[in-house]
Amino acid sequence: MKISIASKCRCCDPLQQKETVQHLFLTGEFAQSLWQYYRGATSIIDPFVQIHQAMVMWWDNPYLSKLKHVFQAVPTIVCWPMWKRRNAIMNGECMSKNKVIYCINLNLHNLIRTLYHWLRNVLHTWPQMVQYLEEYKLRMGCREVMWETSSASWFKCNTDGASRGNPGQSSPAFCIRDDKGDLINIAARRVADTTNICAEAMAIGYVIAYYVEKILLTVVIETDSLAMLNII
Repeated sequence: MKISIASKCRCCDPLQQKETVQHLFLTGEFAQSLWQYYRGATSIIDPFVQIHQAMVMWWDNPYLSKLKHVFQAVPTIVCWPMWKRRNAIMNGECMSKNKVIYCINLNLHNLIRTLYHWLRNVLHTWPQMVQYLEEYKLRMGCREVMWETSSASWFKCNTDGASRGNPGQSSPAFCIRDDKGDLINIAARRVADTTNICAEAMAIGYVIAYYVEKILLTVVIETDSLAMLNII
């Protein structure tokens, strides 16, 4: 004798289906309508029978690279509010489809703002988010930067730090010139594996130690790292 211990799904109307993992998160009436909404803005084809099929399709979808990390998070972000809705219904509460979609879109919006913090005016609905990332083009610019000598009787030091792999093999370096532009000293060293920003900081630290040792107080330090400049 086989006894089914699966209860009736209370997320569907009428209560005719058994509450299984597949039904709750994938094949149920509510789950299907939810997945249809999020698939509609993408190239993902339905239907799915097993949850792992949906996971693989969202993970391996050959979409834009800037959407890859977002797509990989979609199954988890979508399933969690569905589980919260199920628990709310079990406790006699109500959680509408619009509220579930709002929660999912809010989490996806926060994820995009975290992954691509430089983006502005990211819209709040899933189709708008996908369209925004599809159409977004990174604007790049360049400008000429001229090296200038220091004031009279002052020294100028240029620092640099590089990491191969970030983190990886790293080396901070610096060079010192007088007010005529003549090279006074240059130094570089290999350090333990670290990141670019740490290598930049080490280079500045080595310069300061060098000037303290040589008792050189009239010095200007220049770095090519905007991040390091903002930190200082």
